[in-house]
Amino acid sequence: MKMDWETLATTPARMAPPGVTSDLIHPASRSWNVQLTIGITLAPAILLVALRIYARLRLARSLGADDYVCLFATITTIVFNGLVLSLLDRPGGGALGPHIWNVSLLRIYEYQWPAVVESVFLRISNTLIKVSLLTFYLRLFNPVPRLKVMIWVGLVAVVAFLFAFLIGALVLCRPLPGEHRTTASLIIPQRCFNELPHLTTAGTIFSVASDFYILFIPIHLLPSLKLSRKRKAAVAGVFFIGFFACLAGVTNLTIRFVRYPPSVVNDFTWGIIDTYISK
Repeated sequence: MKMDWETLATTPARMAPPGVTSDLIHPASRSWNVQLTIGITLAPAILLVALRIYARLRLARSLGADDYVCLFATITTIVFNGLVLSLLDRPGGGALGPHIWNVSLLRIYEYQWPAVVESVFLRISNTLIKVSLLTFYLRLFNPVPRLKVMIWVGLVAVVAFLFAFLIGALVLCRPLPGEHRTTASLIIPQRCFNELPHLTTAGTIFSVASDFYILFIPIHLLPSLKLSRKRKAAVAGVFFIGFFACLAGVTNLTIRFVRYPPSVVNDFTWGIIDTYISK
């Protein structure tokens, strides 16, 4: 068995293209793109959440349901980003970043189960962020019956989709009794390998649609608000910050559908970096 592991660790996951030599020691890598994205976005997000909690405790002397959900969303987001870093060849020693012919079979096998966990945490984190916004809307627009209905529809939809995703991932990826799997417990079931990407793509589609729905709830009220044009513009500016989340989701979908022809899928350890940047 020791020889098997050594062989896996020194065998490229795929043959290099003609004229190219595999390099398992010091390969070119795109992992820095994801590291930079996490560094630019995560630290400010944590700071803003800390300021929000401080302001609530200072002014209201207590936290609301939306604040607690926001804290949980922040924690799961940090965990998700930690998992992403562990999947990169640098700093985590994972498979993602280099071309697939510069990645060993052992790293590809070790990547599979953590990738499933990462997909689950992405969906949980994404859902908690949406729930935090919707519960904030409940507190903000509580006296307006029509808006309460819209908010509760959104809450039910995002939570229901989360449970549907979790059940789907469990059904697809849970090893069945007596199921034949090679290389000990490293490799996920074939049905999980084949279908989980479709499930995560469905999650991205739903996420984009729900982001636009959540953004629509406050924005469509602006024309009826009795405010000056300058104040309306200021309020719109605050809520339109959420448009960047919508834009990131659309970018992610575009990458999945437009930039993933078979040649890129075959080199997924290199090409998938684009989707992580836009997550």
